[in-house]
Amino acid sequence: MFDEIVDIIRKHSEVYIFTHNSMDGDTLGSALALSFALEKAGKPAFVVVEEKIPRNLGILPSSNFLRDISSFKGDFEASGKLAVVLDVADPIMLGKRTSFFKKFGLSINIDHHPTNKRFCGVNFVEPEFAATSEMVYYVVKELGVDLDKQIAECLYAGICTDTGGFRYKNTTSRTHIIAADLLKHDLDVDYMHFSFFEANTSSKIKISGYVSYAMNFYYEGKLAIAVIPFEVFQKYRASDEDTDGLVNIGRSVIGVEISILAREIRKGYFKVNFRSTRGADVSAVAAGFGGGGHKAAAGCTLSLEEKDVEAALVKSVEKIFSLSGM
Repeated sequence: MFDEIVDIIRKHSEVYIFTHNSMDGDTLGSALALSFALEKAGKPAFVVVEEKIPRNLGILPSSNFLRDISSFKGDFEASGKLAVVLDVADPIMLGKRTSFFKKFGLSINIDHHPTNKRFCGVNFVEPEFAATSEMVYYVVKELGVDLDKQIAECLYAGICTDTGGFRYKNTTSRTHIIAADLLKHDLDVDYMHFSFFEANTSSKIKISGYVSYAMNFYYEGKLAIAVIPFEVFQKYRASDEDTDGLVNIGRSVIGVEISILAREIRKGYFKVNFRSTRGADVSAVAAGFGGGGHKAAAGCTLSLEEKDVEAALVKSVEKIFSLSGM
């Protein structure tokens, strides 16, 4: 499909690229990499966003392409222009940009999530890829554009973050082959890895301590759950971004097979992350709440009172443990 995607791109005058809300390294890295590649190919490209770049991704080159949705006011003529949606499994993840996205006559969805709802005109969904950035790497190659440092940095960011620094099970030989090609472009991988995985704010340190303290264990220690109330965010002056990766605290505990982190980003509204370590399909659990993701890493949102959240999540994975004998 890479040649088909490139043929479609070449037939349009401009390309508008959409990331998902709560941007991670893969959606932003693939979007910026494709933008740089299209620029080199003489095709105007814009990345349509509605939020600030996450702090840990601020090292990526980006300013030339980012366009806040608020800048598209009044009449926008989408004729002859193409929408490309990257790493987005569900249109609800477009947030406030949904109505703008619907203006485009044709859209392409490039994604690696098995729960993808195939909501675009052309859907290229391949779950065997470790990251959408791996797929965009081949789109760039098909465009006939030579890789440069900027493109390589953005693709490496996407692949590196979605594989947990090449540690997760989705890492394949292809992942390393692509990474080896990207590393030919003098990337500062030490600084990149520090920024992506190690750099913390004082608020994140404090809230991670709270997660460790508040974590509870169920099913003979096979399930770890931590719930962060909104008041805790206020107490530590933390942002939702400060919770990035904290679900792995539970995942790191010996004997834990599923880790769940729920954080209340506003009263009665929780974002939930699921991680599994021994093959349990947590994407199916997340889908039960209207979410999705990968077999070993998924997410959803819940509208519940704080006192009911933990019980609902414990109940949601009961079938996994009873059927698998975990």
